[in-house]
Amino acid sequence: MDGTGAPGAPAAVLTSRKPNNDTVVPALTRGFAILDLVAKNPGLDFTAIRGRLGLPKSSTHNLLSTLSQLGLLRMRPDRGFVLGLKLTELGALASDHHFAEAEVLPQLGQAKGKEAKKLC
Repeated sequence: MDGTGAPGAPAAVLTSRKPNNDTVVPALTRGFAILDLVAKNPGLDFTAIRGRLGLPKSSTHNLLSTLSQLGLLRMRPDRGFVLGLKLTELGALASDHHFAEAEVLPQLGQAKGKEAKKLC
């Protein structure tokens, strides 16, 4: 799913592993695989995306169309895909939530306390 596999090689997450959780939505997993691939390889066209992820033509078309309509992907004039502006918007909103700070600060406080005890 990282988009770095050999062209034509299906992504392992899509074909060889069965998720342990019954609530995983395959179309969403495939859509994210497309976003991940395009993020790491901007400008890939329909054929390249389909080939690298090992998806059927109809699924690839439907996913690319939906992701484009949602603003998550954008097609360039040369028919290559790049990430859409909606992802920038979502990223900015996510950074405003300060999730990392809420999770890391308590752990840093504990680590400082342990270091202080070692020094005494």
